[in-house]
Amino acid sequence: MPKLRNYDTYLIDSLKDPEEAYLYLSAAFEDEDPRVATSALDNVLKARNYTVKQIAEQAHLNREHLYKIFSGKSKPEFSTMRALCNLAGFNLTIQSDHNLHQ
Repeated sequence: MPKLRNYDTYLIDSLKDPEEAYLYLSAAFEDEDPRVATSALDNVLKARNYTVKQIAEQAHLNREHLYKIFSGKSKPEFSTMRALCNLAGFNLTIQSDHNLHQ
């Protein structure tokens, strides 16, 4: 019988691939609850071997507040989301759903 992998381990391993991380974050940012995107960013940063202390230092954020955000106990501010995205290697952008040149 094949050995089963822990889902969290599988997820973090898969998010080491930049394309997988991009698709994962894109899907998470479609959710109305910003905590879904924050949790996804936490996973992507874990895949890049960041600790919360390193995230706080490099993104210039409060470590205690990051623990609350990553645990879902606090909703992040836009500036926090942007800082986390940048640290993960992504930019927040706006994209039109409609053809503006009709």
